[in-house]
Amino acid sequence: VASLDYVNHVKAGRRIKRLIEALGHVEQFDQIDTSLQVKAFLSESRAYLTEMVRTVRVRPEVMGIIEAVSDLSYAWEIINDFMSILHTRVKRDPSCVILLRALFLKLASILDVPLTRIYQCKSSDVISVAEYYSGEIVDYVRRVMEIIPQSVFRILAGIIKLQTDHMKVIPVKIEANLLKNHAQLSERYRLARATNEVSKYTEGILAMKKTLLGILEVDPRQVLEEGLRKELVYRVRPMSLSFVDVL
Repeated sequence: VASLDYVNHVKAGRRIKRLIEALGHVEQFDQIDTSLQVKAFLSESRAYLTEMVRTVRVRPEVMGIIEAVSDLSYAWEIINDFMSILHTRVKRDPSCVILLRALFLKLASILDVPLTRIYQCKSSDVISVAEYYSGEIVDYVRRVMEIIPQSVFRILAGIIKLQTDHMKVIPVKIEANLLKNHAQLSERYRLARATNEVSKYTEGILAMKKTLLGILEVDPRQVLEEGLRKELVYRVRPMSLSFVDVL
């Protein structure tokens, strides 16, 4: 792997292919075949090498196309108009949370337009301007991700309501002929579906990595944690005030 050189992409691609085949042969050994941990490691290594093959074949013209497609510098004035659309999409389909990282990376291209001329004239205001626009982008990212904690708490509230109001308590001992009466298949399906939606939100956030937006680094997990704390305070505060009024 250390001898691979991306300059000669044809030669590097062939070497990577041989490495993938070699790892496949190693996995057939008896000692390896019985170890799930080692097999998982080998499978992950082959997946990374396959991704390397795809990456090494990227040509300069392809990079130019990607740069043109990912340019979002024109959208500075209209990105706020898409806020409700993004919230609706995330609320309707939790699995699309993972796609937000691509959007956030695309937002970083907004900095190109305001900074181009400043760079050219070698002005000392580059840092301050970059900090301002980076802060605006980070604020936009936070507002987009606000819908995730709101959706999680909404689903959790539905789960609690389902468990307390609709699902019956299963007795400790059940006769075999009465087992079907306690199945509650419809309620359990709704419970499983709601739980799966929460897990999709979590998986989407955990799959995101730290993203550099301009000159500021954003950790989506930290943003989610802050959003969860904010939403928790928003929901607990009315109950606390009502409790104080009773006292």
